[in-house]
Amino acid sequence: MSVTAKNDRKVCRAYFGKSYQHPFNKPDDFGGADIKFPSKKASIYYGWVIALLGCLTVLGAHGFGRFAYPLLLPYMQRDLNLNYFQMGLLATGNFIGYLIMVVAGGVLASKYGPRIVISASAVLMGASMIWTGLSSQFEHIFVARMLTGLGNGGAYLPSVVLPSIWFPSEKRGRITGMVVSSASLGFALSSVFVTSVLSAYGMTGWRYCWHYFGVTLLVIAAADYLFIRNKPESLVETERAEGSSKGESDAYSPFKWNLVYRNRNVWFVGLLFLVIWTRILNLLKLLCRLSSSTHVAREHNCINLVYDRRFRHSKRFRLGLAF
Repeated sequence: MSVTAKNDRKVCRAYFGKSYQHPFNKPDDFGGADIKFPSKKASIYYGWVIALLGCLTVLGAHGFGRFAYPLLLPYMQRDLNLNYFQMGLLATGNFIGYLIMVVAGGVLASKYGPRIVISASAVLMGASMIWTGLSSQFEHIFVARMLTGLGNGGAYLPSVVLPSIWFPSEKRGRITGMVVSSASLGFALSSVFVTSVLSAYGMTGWRYCWHYFGVTLLVIAAADYLFIRNKPESLVETERAEGSSKGESDAYSPFKWNLVYRNRNVWFVGLLFLVIWTRILNLLKLLCRLSSSTHVAREHNCINLVYDRRFRHSKRFRLGLAF
């Protein structure tokens, strides 16, 4: 073996460790040729990056954009002198925008790609939430809340569906559950954050909350635009091969909506979500109503159960939201 080969072997072992074995059959084949060392980068599957970005987007869209609203609503009512009808209209505008974009978001994601739709929707949410904090008129806040609902619907649905493309079928349920559960985590974080900001800034603290939430959504939108990939490379190569063999028209056939609406499972899941969210929204409205009631203990900044002495024998409790 030449001196050059021995030196090259020492360099390889110093770089890769003592367990390095050269890929050639004979020592002489190693020769004195230049060696291209492979990179020592950690092999992390990029699907986990997509899942993490999905969790952050759902956390900001649902946790901050939707679930933080009932916590801030009583303070918005006192600062802006809103009546209950106006408070209901603000919530209605938000859900109208959400309903529109949930239906259209999937179509737009299929046409332009989830990366563009998710990042643009997050930008829309961030800008409209900042606008909500800056507004002092009911009409402006109503439009801002509707825009927030549009961004919420456009960011939520593609963020939940996209990770399932990057993982095999046996892991899709776990990944989807992880992404969806980020909304509950966002609700918990927003509750703690809103309480801290309101304690620091007082009556006008709701404006600062919307500003902070809006900036957070803009940061998430930038991360989505930079790091989200619509499909794995293997799937892209497969689709290209199928497109070249079958023809462009066969590879990208239009989506058949009639098959979706004829599926009983789709209607069952939709009805189930209707019942669940109706109960959740009614509970949130009840909490907002009780937060302005004189029966609420306002000296505590938490959700508590206020025992009503008039129902001591029947062991009934009254639920109150204390601020």
